[in-house]
Amino acid sequence: MKKMRPKQLNHLGVAVTACGALVCVWLARNRVRGPLVEEVRRNRGTTSDTRTRGLDLRQAVVLFRHGARTPLTVLPYLPEVQWNSDLLQTPSYTLFDYVTMDEHGVPRSASTDVATLLPNGVPRGELTRIGMEQAYHLGLHLRDLYIHQRPLLSPSFKSQEIYIRSTDTKRTIESARCVLAGLFLQKQEEPAKIVVARLEEEVLFPNYICCARLKELLRMMFGNSHKLPDLLKDKEALHALLHLPVDSRGPDFIALRDVLVARQTHGLPVSLELHDWLPKVEQRATQMMLSGIGTEQSTEVLQLSSGPLLNLILQNMEEIVEGKKSPQLLLYSCHDTTLLPLLPVLGIWGSREKEQGVPVGEMKPSEETWPPFAASLCIDLLHEAESGKHFVQVSYLNQDGTSIQLMIWSILQPFRLPGCTSEPCPWSEFHALLAPFALSVQEYAKKCVGSDAKPTAEPNAMTQ
Repeated sequence: MKKMRPKQLNHLGVAVTACGALVCVWLARNRVRGPLVEEVRRNRGTTSDTRTRGLDLRQAVVLFRHGARTPLTVLPYLPEVQWNSDLLQTPSYTLFDYVTMDEHGVPRSASTDVATLLPNGVPRGELTRIGMEQAYHLGLHLRDLYIHQRPLLSPSFKSQEIYIRSTDTKRTIESARCVLAGLFLQKQEEPAKIVVARLEEEVLFPNYICCARLKELLRMMFGNSHKLPDLLKDKEALHALLHLPVDSRGPDFIALRDVLVARQTHGLPVSLELHDWLPKVEQRATQMMLSGIGTEQSTEVLQLSSGPLLNLILQNMEEIVEGKKSPQLLLYSCHDTTLLPLLPVLGIWGSREKEQGVPVGEMKPSEETWPPFAASLCIDLLHEAESGKHFVQVSYLNQDGTSIQLMIWSILQPFRLPGCTSEPCPWSEFHALLAPFALSVQEYAKKCVGSDAKPTAEPNAMTQ
């Protein structure tokens, strides 16, 4: 069978936001292979609790971040490291035959933008072997959930059962390929169709390039991030640690985090001093990205960041609730910046503090862990035969934030959504939770019209 790979690209150029939150190199060191994991899963004999309660799974929506990648930027104040091209080799068991097309089913090639290179010639933002393995193991996890525990899909790939969409970047398209390889153990009789929208139609990340109002809000958000408690104090301490010139601008927590996490994930050197600073860099980077949440513009920021995507999710679930036909699994290969606004919308971040009126940027660090590589958000639509009612169950990683690499042996723990009277959440209550943030295409276009305001700070790019 022919194995197809997309052309090299680097969508939107070099970005300066972050990569994954937890920096485990377990996959690289242990090299757990798919067949072994699959055999362990078959012998484990776990059973989903929802089935024992008379609930059948009707549809699943999975949004996941791409696997580990090379850094997006080079920081001149950090010693260079060698990114060996061997890190980009493709494991044969992650191959899966696919084609890319637009939303109307017309075949199209992915973006052919030339990737910016790191000093030794390796592309920036490139999916690595470890990233491919992470995505493959996420696929195995989804196989366990949606083929073994809650039979939703056939054991081999069938195009009518699954809708796959990716952003127009090489790392997300290839991550989708790897997830499919794990989900179906490379069993297919037809190529998978991966929908890749053009930039002007993209809704899988906060698309500030095509939404003027969102760009204004993000500028204001980053411009006000210096007001976070003790942020300037931490910047000064890090400035001294890095021996930067007194008149220099100082370190960018988000850009620094991107580089440090990428290095640690791939076993590349990080100084002991900076290693000790990683938790603080993690906290500050996340707070800066979410500093607009908890302000009077919160709803607008979240609407313009994820409103059209939330609308798609609700529309697809409504079709199932109304008895119409819709794919059993909707698989979205995206970015950390896709997941970041969804977590506060769903109440996964800061639900307790929200009730007390605490802004997201000031919540406990344990509730603000940046979505790691291959992080997944699973939204399951369930049906109770006896009553005919529908319910929704949401799972994100697991409750203590353990990385996906170590979580492949366990079950995602469902999250009790705020405002829901039970878990799983009744469909009407779940719909009411998301509806204030969901936007139709027409509503989104209308709200995106910007003003003449010219805030002082530029937002960081939003595809990570």
